[in-house]
Amino acid sequence: MSMVCLFRQGYADPISDQSLLGQKGGRLATMARLGLPIPPGLTITTAACEAFLASGDWPDGLFEAITQGLQELSTWSQRRFGDLNNPLLLGVSVSAPAPIPGLMDSVLNLGMNDASLEALGSWANSRSFALTCYRNWIEHYGAVVARIDGHRFEEQRLHLSDLQDQLDAFKDVYLKACGQDFPQDPWHQLRSTLSVAFNSWRHPRAQRFRAAQHLRQDRGLAVHLTAMVFGNLSPRSGAGLCSTRHPQSGQHLLTGEYLPQGLGDELMAGLRAPQPLAQLARDLPDAFRSLEDCCSQLEHHHRDAQEIKFAI
Repeated sequence: MSMVCLFRQGYADPISDQSLLGQKGGRLATMARLGLPIPPGLTITTAACEAFLASGDWPDGLFEAITQGLQELSTWSQRRFGDLNNPLLLGVSVSAPAPIPGLMDSVLNLGMNDASLEALGSWANSRSFALTCYRNWIEHYGAVVARIDGHRFEEQRLHLSDLQDQLDAFKDVYLKACGQDFPQDPWHQLRSTLSVAFNSWRHPRAQRFRAAQHLRQDRGLAVHLTAMVFGNLSPRSGAGLCSTRHPQSGQHLLTGEYLPQGLGDELMAGLRAPQPLAQLARDLPDAFRSLEDCCSQLEHHHRDAQEIKFAI
């Protein structure tokens, strides 16, 4: 049974079963086959998670399959995971065949380290952008993977305004909490993040929910690795949330909001005031038209109203 399934715009491995791909993985595969502009990525199937949890260790061939999949992503994205000069950074998320609370939160910018900070800053022609990405990655990894109290990072963010000072402070928080420096090896970052992702299937909250809903306890979850899309890169970037129908009237009208030069996490957390979707049509008309086309294709395919997260 396949443990890793690949997808990119216009292509997805020939597996559609959400019991293997998870709810999000099934949707990503569908969007890929429809030719929608999604970042390339791979889904580690529920079968792999099931095998990991059953043995308490990495099943034979799983990490090799992930490594091979990342080599394909490198070809598609023209970036290489672990490369110091042209790094492929990853977003990591999880999903089950049905929504379940208590699973691992998403993390962004996996693969960043001191060396790739310089490479990313040169690529974007913006050191502040690279510092923000690295700072966010340390916070995500620290809170989600190393289980450091997130308030410890937030306190430093509130008291320090300089990005370099924030980054140094976040590293210090990690060092004091874990007794070692923030890991610089991207492959170590990946392996430890995936272990936490798999084990989150057994989070007490998730187990209680499955028991209450009479869902299988042995199924496992799927993990999704996607090439990063940087909504915070420039004024011509952003992230948003939209619906293909008006929430009150049901009218066929694209509604929602977006955050210019921002991330979806910032939007969902309410860290900055968003703009109405109509502003996106004025700011970036080409991006808005592309979004309209994607929404139309998805609603036509699913024959139902759609809620869509997007990044530019």
